[in-house]
Amino acid sequence: MKKNHIILLILAVILIVGGIIFFFNQNLLKTYHISTTANEPALEQGTFIISSSLWKPKKNDFVLFKHKDSVFGIGAYIYRLIATEGDTLRIKNSTTFINSSNVDSSLNLKHAYFISEKQMNNVMDNPDYQEAYLTQDSYLVHLKDSIAAKNDYKRNLMKVSEPNPIVSKVYNANWNANFFGPLVIPENKIFVMGDNRDNAMDSRYIGLIDEEEIIGVVRTN
Repeated sequence: MKKNHIILLILAVILIVGGIIFFFNQNLLKTYHISTTANEPALEQGTFIISSSLWKPKKNDFVLFKHKDSVFGIGAYIYRLIATEGDTLRIKNSTTFINSSNVDSSLNLKHAYFISEKQMNNVMDNPDYQEAYLTQDSYLVHLKDSIAAKNDYKRNLMKVSEPNPIVSKVYNANWNANFFGPLVIPENKIFVMGDNRDNAMDSRYIGLIDEEEIIGVVRTN
């Protein structure tokens, strides 16, 4: 091989490697492993997704963003974009409203439900079943709302008079995950939530997210 050809080959390799590094460093394309059930059923635990900063985030998109956690430090998180600046958000009886419109009605969500031991046998045969917690006289299971509705399972709901200490500290208000707001989203902030609503440490607990912390938009199909 001629010397000029070798030099051109080396330059080509450098350009390709440099382009790939730039591509990923600029968040033009990122892969992410779903390690929790917080966004099920849309984003199943154990799967890989792709996000990109080339896509402009819209409401109901899943967004990848940076967040500083007091335990784990700065990390990347994925939740659904529910509200943006100027929106009025309110959660009543575990149903989320944005500007008085029910945003949950168009989503396939999961919630926690109480079921009996007999019902538990049926749930365990369902491929959607993952975990259950034994309470005093029943089991607490995270299920798709569509499955729970067919079987008339009772949802686990906090009362409006039961403020959550974490939520109350973050927002300085006597709210909980099921009764929250009204909250007007400030400028340059977003509010995110997990689709597995009773098993997600989302904006109800970690607070509002700066728009500039968004790394990319996730494509689910």
